[in-house]
Order: sequence, then structure tokens, then C-alpha cells
Amino acid sequence: MRQLMFSIAALLAAGSASAGVGCESLARLTLPHTTITLAQSVAPGAFAPAKPFSLAPPGPGPYKDLPAFCRVAVESRPTEGSLIKFEVWLPFGGWNGKFLAVGNGGYSGEIWYPAMSEPLSRGYATASTDTGHEGGVDDASFALGHPEKWIDFAYRAAHEMTVTAKAIVHAYYSADAKRAYWSGCSTGGRQGLMEAQRYPADFDGIIAGAPANYMTRLSAQSVWMAQALHEKPGSFIPATKLPALHAAVLKACDAGDGVADGVLEDPTRCSFDPQSLACAGADAPTCLTADQVEAVRKIFSPLRNPRTQEILYPGLLPGSEAGWGAGVGPVKLQPSPLISVALAPQGSNLVLSWSGRQPPYQVQTASTLVNPAWQNLGSPVTNTTLLLTPTNAAAFYRIQGQ
Repeated sequence: MRQLMFSIAALLAAGSASAGVGCESLARLTLPHTTITLAQSVAPGAFAPAKPFSLAPPGPGPYKDLPAFCRVAVESRPTEGSLIKFEVWLPFGGWNGKFLAVGNGGYSGEIWYPAMSEPLSRGYATASTDTGHEGGVDDASFALGHPEKWIDFAYRAAHEMTVTAKAIVHAYYSADAKRAYWSGCSTGGRQGLMEAQRYPADFDGIIAGAPANYMTRLSAQSVWMAQALHEKPGSFIPATKLPALHAAVLKACDAGDGVADGVLEDPTRCSFDPQSLACAGADAPTCLTADQVEAVRKIFSPLRNPRTQEILYPGLLPGSEAGWGAGVGPVKLQPSPLISVALAPQGSNLVLSWSGRQPPYQVQTASTLVNPAWQNLGSPVTNTTLLLTPTNAAAFYRIQGQ
């Protein structure tokens, strides 16, 4: 009888987390500047996000095969102006004793549920954050006038999530994770490098794939490529020309490593000249116009400081052309939702001019870009210029169109 009672007691002690006992009670957990908004047991295959993941293809997503788990949704407010949301998923059964956090992509302002699915299925406790804002991978508007949100995106959101997730793991399993890992690509890779640099104690191992490193200069290089492709009306390179461009690069450099296998072993040794693909006659998908030749040269060239000629960021490498249509972005010709604004002197006054979108336009002004209070400057207008009288006070302008 004593042996039977001991076996039952041991089974209950070992199975409390695996059976999901106590999941809902995590809602009462008290942690610094943190609110747990949801602690919910999720049955196998029952998880469904409130809205589709922005990068997910049509379909049910990778959730139908998920095991049962405890879903914990968290809001963290480490400072005024900061609101970081994240989720922690805790497997009911078969926890491997480890924690794996997943990274984001682009300027992503959403929790990456699809990336959490694989580690959960492998027995990891896992977590993902919205990086402190809501928005798509190509939308950085959250940062304008909100420096705390930019800090959240840069590094704070990942760290806050990690510290809090570890505390939740301990509260649920009554044990710390034996190992903690980070896995991310692009922005997720940058987040991993930032974690290693600023918070080396957060993780035992970091997978930083294709890190979007040195974000400021990387962003400037993206602008540089966009300018190269739109410098002149004929500079733009349609996606239909990319196969010919890529084939020309391979023809020039593929065999240089001793094997003609469609792969450049060391792209830095490729000295491809886009002039070799210049159109001899009429424009065609198999050749480049003179303006397009110059655009390709610029894309392959490093971004330099125009005053000092210091290299700020490398250009794209030969051999990457087949991916320009998806990964580079500027080669996708699509209407821009943005309005370009310029300010130029005219005598003792200033002329504010703009282009993009459609009238009527509303000019707005604010005295600061930190939590700005935008105010309309007059009534909506249909023209695209406005004469301004300079003052000693700081003033910022923006234009809203249709």
C-alpha cells in the first residue's frame, strides 16, 4: 500500500505541468511593470490567431498539429511611452526543459505565431514579441515622434520578453529552463546580435540568420538603391529583365571557381560589367538600356559618404540578381503611399513643395517630433506649394493627401 501511494504521489507531482494544471492561475502572477492579459489552456490543434499573420500564405497556418499548451499573453510597460506585447507558450506534456525565443522580420509589429509553432512542437517553451508596436514588416511610421517605441524595436522588447518569459516558465514548471536559446532571421538576426551585445546573460545560444545589422546604414543603402532605380525615367529595371541579368553574371563569373554549377563560390571575386548586357538596338527583356546599366553599377557599388568617400555599407553582390524582385523591394514598381516634401529658400521666405498622392492636401505643423501635436495650417489646398515666412521658433511640417 505504501508503495502504491508513493507511486500515485510521484505521478501527480511530475504531471502537474504536463496536464496543464495551474495554467489559468498564471493570470495572477505579479511581475515588474507587467500585466498578464491572458492565461489559457489550449487543446491540441485548437489555436487560431485573432487575425492572419501578415506574411502567411492563404490557408489554416501551421497550427492544426500543435500539441496542447498553456498560452500566456503579456503586456509590458517598462517606461512611459512604451507598450510591449508578447506571448509565452508552455507545452503541457513533454517539456524538454529548454526555452527558445523567436525573432521578427522587417519592421514587424506583430507576434510571430508561425515561428513559435515549430519550437512548441519540439517541446520548447517559446515566446515572441510585437517589438513594442503594431504594424507591417515595411512600415516604420511607428518610430516618428516616439523615441521609446524605437528603443523597444531596437532592443528593449526582446530583452523584456526574455526576462519575463523566463519568470513565467519558472512559475509554471517550478524550475528554470536548463538552456535558453534565440532563433531569428533578418531583423530576428539583428535582435540576436543585439541581445549578445547588450544582454549576454539572456541566452546560452543564439541563431542570428541573415542579420539586418547596422540598421541605420542598411536603411540608407536601401534608399540608395531606390534612388538608383528611379534616378531617371529609364533607370527602373523590371523583373522581366532579372533572369537575363543573372544569367550574364553567371556566364562571366561562374566558372571562375573551377566548377560551372550555377553558384558563385566567392561573389567578391566577380568583376561583372553590366555594360556587357547593354542593348545593341531596341530595348528588350534580354538586355539593359544605358540608364539601366548605370543603375546596376550603382546597386553593385558600395554606399559612400559623398564628402569623405568612406564606405558606409557594401553594395549587393553579383549573383544575387534573381532575388532582387522579392528581397530588394525597389525593383517592385508600385504606387507609393508616401508624399515627398522639399523646402527651399525664395528671397526672405521659404517655399514648401510636395508631390505624391492626390489633392486636396492638408498642411500640418508641430513644434516638436517627440509626441507631436499636429495642427492644421489653414484649410485644405489643391496646389502643391506653400510660401512660408521663417521664424526663430522650431517648426516641423507634414502633408496629408488622399
